[in-house]
Amino acid sequence: MASRISLRLFFSLCYLALVFLAAGYLHYRLRSFEGVILIPKGKAEHVAVRPSAGGLGSLGVQRNLPAGVIAFDNPECIRYLGDTDLFDVTQLPFRLRLDEITLIEERAPREILDVMFPKNTVAYEARPGMRIDLGDGAEATIAAIRPWVGIIRSPHGQPMAVLSCRRPGGGWGDPAFLNTDAWLTPDPDTAIRLRWFNGEQAAHAHAAGPAPGIETARWGVEDGPAMHWLESFTPGSGAILSDETAVTLVQYEEKHAEPAGVHPAIEVQLERQGKGQRHWVLANRTTSGVPVHFEFPALSENVILVDAWRDGAAILAAYHQGSACGHELVEEGKTWRPAEAFPFELRLDQALAAALALPDTQGAIQEALLQTPTGELRLREGAAVQWEELRLRYRKEPVPPRVSYTLTAVPPEGKPRAFTLNPGQTRAYGAWRFRQDTEHADAARTALLIARRTVGSRNELLGALLFVVGATGLTVLRLRRPRRRSG
Repeated sequence: MASRISLRLFFSLCYLALVFLAAGYLHYRLRSFEGVILIPKGKAEHVAVRPSAGGLGSLGVQRNLPAGVIAFDNPECIRYLGDTDLFDVTQLPFRLRLDEITLIEERAPREILDVMFPKNTVAYEARPGMRIDLGDGAEATIAAIRPWVGIIRSPHGQPMAVLSCRRPGGGWGDPAFLNTDAWLTPDPDTAIRLRWFNGEQAAHAHAAGPAPGIETARWGVEDGPAMHWLESFTPGSGAILSDETAVTLVQYEEKHAEPAGVHPAIEVQLERQGKGQRHWVLANRTTSGVPVHFEFPALSENVILVDAWRDGAAILAAYHQGSACGHELVEEGKTWRPAEAFPFELRLDQALAAALALPDTQGAIQEALLQTPTGELRLREGAAVQWEELRLRYRKEPVPPRVSYTLTAVPPEGKPRAFTLNPGQTRAYGAWRFRQDTEHADAARTALLIARRTVGSRNELLGALLFVVGATGLTVLRLRRPRRRSG
């Protein structure tokens, strides 16, 4: 008889345990909630949200609501919720106010180099000297991370190009910023000119032609701190200076004989108060006592022409001591070595039909300099560059600052309670637990807190314990009570 009672008691207690576990699990699912609450500095919020998902819902939770219809205290925080379409929403029984944000540490962004293969992307933390796997046994090395200088596309800009030069075995010099139809002389022996055309045929025709002539030269007159430049070589052209001196071009001679040899020169007349003097001014030379200059960059020992008609490419033509050293269509980022007589290797960094120059950004924009099996590659921050069958991109990934929040929980009735929430800490108020989302990029202006409603408060645990004890005791008493025999 006793064994039968013990067996019945055992199965009854097992049944009660299963019922208690099922009830506890159901209670946990119905009562628990974990989402986020967004609070701008100086404001309060009482709405917590989480992305909607299938399955069993929770008590006091509205499900599958678009962000635009949620009754936030601060609707401007919607932009931090990302691309999720629908949310589950619950309301805290108090408002949480963000009183103060204290900056603990401002952290530098992560520098990332993405290697984008046709089917996947591999991200590397970019550091000078690091080797990058380009697939099929090919490797690249990050030679440097440095401030970027270049041109940016702008509807209000003009045709521009950026060209770099280096002598064989040497390093690349500073980039040359070129404006259309204007000479740039990076050193006394070298002149560079950008010419922009309406089509490819015109660009090829000019690139294959002779070196530029007098049509690209100019002459000018000093007038105190100012300079009057003229591009006309028609006799009689000139200028009147502020002291009423009249400067007039008399003639241009392509081959003017001088003791040192034959040179292009202009003859000018300076006349003031009826008295005039004539002077010969040689190209690219200074004549003592004469305030006239004659610039003829096309006569430089090394002449480079950049002929373009579209973004991203140009025909480079080189001349050395007046002799053509070849021409080549070069894409952005590619290099060209003219004939051996020419002393430079050339690299077209950029070419844009409408651009503005950023020659000195003070490090605001960076670039990664990559040494690849096919040569040097410049990766401007945020831009992707094609290399063989893959694309390379250098970017910066913001790292949220470390901050400390001073918060106040304000119940509808009762005394508010203030507390501090540091990274990695959890703070509780009532049934709610809060901690920082340390990946929130705008942490210095808005708090993004992970809010979790816990199950198992002291009152709930006490009630559950009394229920378990009572149910178990009642079951034991019923099984232990002897049965009355009939008759």
